[in-house]
Amino acid sequence: MRFETNYKTNLTVFHQLLRVARMYGKTGLFSRRKIIEDVNRQPQTYMDIILKSHILGKKFAGFTHLHERVGLMLPNVVANVVSFFGLSAYARVPVMLNFSQGAAVVSSMCRTAEVKHVITSKAFILKAKLEETVNALEAAGVKIVYLENIAKKISLKDKLAGLWAYKTRKIPVDQKTSDEAVILFTSGSEGFPKAVVLSHNNVVANVQQTVCMLKLSTQDLMFNALPMFHSFGLTVATLFPLLSGAKVFLFPSPLLYRTITELLYELKVTIMVATDTFYRMYTKISHPYDFKSLRACYAGAEAVKEDTRRQMAERLGCQLMEGYGTTECAPILCVNTLLFNKFGTLGRLAPAIEYKLEDVQGITAGKELCVRGPNVMKGYMFADNPGVLVPVKDGWYHTGDVVVVDDLGFVKIVDRVKRFAKIAGEMISLTAVENIAHEIWQSEDFHCGIVAVPHPKKGEQIVMVSNQKDLDKDKFSQKVQKKGMSELYIPSLFMYKEEIPIFATGKADNITLKKWVLKELEEK
Repeated sequence: MRFETNYKTNLTVFHQLLRVARMYGKTGLFSRRKIIEDVNRQPQTYMDIILKSHILGKKFAGFTHLHERVGLMLPNVVANVVSFFGLSAYARVPVMLNFSQGAAVVSSMCRTAEVKHVITSKAFILKAKLEETVNALEAAGVKIVYLENIAKKISLKDKLAGLWAYKTRKIPVDQKTSDEAVILFTSGSEGFPKAVVLSHNNVVANVQQTVCMLKLSTQDLMFNALPMFHSFGLTVATLFPLLSGAKVFLFPSPLLYRTITELLYELKVTIMVATDTFYRMYTKISHPYDFKSLRACYAGAEAVKEDTRRQMAERLGCQLMEGYGTTECAPILCVNTLLFNKFGTLGRLAPAIEYKLEDVQGITAGKELCVRGPNVMKGYMFADNPGVLVPVKDGWYHTGDVVVVDDLGFVKIVDRVKRFAKIAGEMISLTAVENIAHEIWQSEDFHCGIVAVPHPKKGEQIVMVSNQKDLDKDKFSQKVQKKGMSELYIPSLFMYKEEIPIFATGKADNITLKKWVLKELEEK
């Protein structure tokens, strides 16, 4: 009921920003609330963000056309947020590029989404050592645009025009809520990333769905160290607080554990989102006092282990609540809350989401979760058919996750249909790993199966089972490196099995193979 009352179907992402700024932007007649900050420690107000979005957005519009898909390759800094809203305000579509995946994958992303311009920063490229990626993009015909160069061209006239647009609450370009708002990427079945196209309606709806479950106040401060090229880091940890009146602190890397825990104490953070992998590290190195101001910690992207949950509660005094979502759903589907929390589950489905459960061949415990709602994506774009949107059939998205739903509506994942592994929150295509294996060992007698099994630290690990003994892991590593792919595609374990199980149809029986692997690992 609350969702239906608050959700406005006629708002774009930038329009929602203006609406929230009017509601929560001021604390008095002349004072304005600081709502976003990064490691540069220069807090910004809603006015700062909107004003800079107008100025930058107009500059972006000068070298792009209406509804053009423009790449964003920036870390978690305020400039990334301003660039995002600037593109959105002028009806350009931000394409969030996962720069951690290597030059070959980033180039594939740009081809899939037909990106002609990529906005980045010279300082960031040098610090992150992404020169190879930039060279690959330029070789592919993509123009690299540096924010430093744009900043030099901003005149007093540009600033006054931006101020006027802010004062008059101007919407620079009229857009439909069904228009593309942002493009993110998820692993494709052949190892090439698929583009997930989200509309303005998808993003705004999911923010409102999240607001109804995880209420934030203007006094809350969200700490975000998750990259904005992931939907978890973009929608949940950045847009959700900004578009609901709360504050957010952006941190460039979740791997700087000690620095993060010190900042939690210094900033008096109240809300935090991360993955199980990172929370587990925090429990090891943090002082309990570092977490004293936190009233809620939320985890997603990978399964939360019982030990992590217990350590967070017993050692740091924080209740860790697990949620679940997919990039295709912008991303939140369900989450445990302070009011409705059941350990071992992913929480209850968000408002306005319909669901159905479908049988899966070979699986008896649980069924595949299929969902439909205002947050479900417009569709995919595939690497082998760039720029062509493939919409979701009848609005139903098949998650690929096998779940059980109890009488109270709490969802629990028991298996996965899709051929992916989640390693430290990253989605790795098992089909891509299998294809690499066949490229290396090109023999008619060679057969293999790739499965993902639980790992105590990384969430999951990849296991390659083949009918060949003494396979050379170094060859696999060299092939992955030559392809410009992430090292996460290298199997952690190589196991021997004389016959790889298959279904009667001839299709690989990965379910039986996974059970065999788990049994073998237990016996060891």
